[in-house]
Amino acid sequence: MNTPESFAVVTTNLDIVAPTQAMDYLSAMDQSGLLYHLHDDPRDCLQAYGLTANQYAAIEHNVEQVLSVDWKGTRYECPFDYIIRALS
Repeated sequence: MNTPESFAVVTTNLDIVAPTQAMDYLSAMDQSGLLYHLHDDPRDCLQAYGLTANQYAAIEHNVEQVLSVDWKGTRYECPFDYIIRALS
């Protein structure tokens, strides 16, 4: 679904504080085709999509929050574990 409409959730600043919110965001990234290795720079990985500076800033903001979430109490150890086990 690589359309600007499918990018909306991924490229909007969100308040991600719970594992379920992080999982939802990562799933949205995957479904929109914007999932990349979270330690990389999205500008390098997603340059083919023609995103704006504001969209990149929102992605960075959201990914920073995803990486800060405490995954204890879930069946996943971290966001990378979720990506590998649930989205692959």
